[in-house]
Amino acid sequence: MPIELEYPTVKDEMPENTILSRVFEIINHRPKIMEQTQETILEQQLAYKERHDAKIRITPPFEIGEKVLIYDMAKHATLGDKFRPQWSKNWYYIHEKAGNNAYKLRNQKGEVLKAPFNGKQLKRYYDAQDLNNEDQPF
Repeated sequence: MPIELEYPTVKDEMPENTILSRVFEIINHRPKIMEQTQETILEQQLAYKERHDAKIRITPPFEIGEKVLIYDMAKHATLGDKFRPQWSKNWYYIHEKAGNNAYKLRNQKGEVLKAPFNGKQLKRYYDAQDLNNEDQPF
């Protein structure tokens, strides 16, 4: 039984833009709004990526024979040693590249260290002779 038979509605009192027509209007505009939103999100993500990438400093890979210092990971997590040096006192030579940003090192006596080190744990060492050399990018 239709609802209008039980509860008659007065069509003259109903506004032309009813809730139902507004719902249909929103549904019809939904794909366009979604497309605009996706474009805006993509633009914002690209802008964020550009800002992030601009802050990243990429260090060139080490070459065989370069002098490096080793970061002491054991001192990294120690509380209270904030002002102690965290890099090795002695410098080492890059002996060989062990793959995926890993390097085998050789000490000043010529002995090769057993374990390879990740490139993130190494930093270039420049002594006074290297500083006087004009080939350095200082």
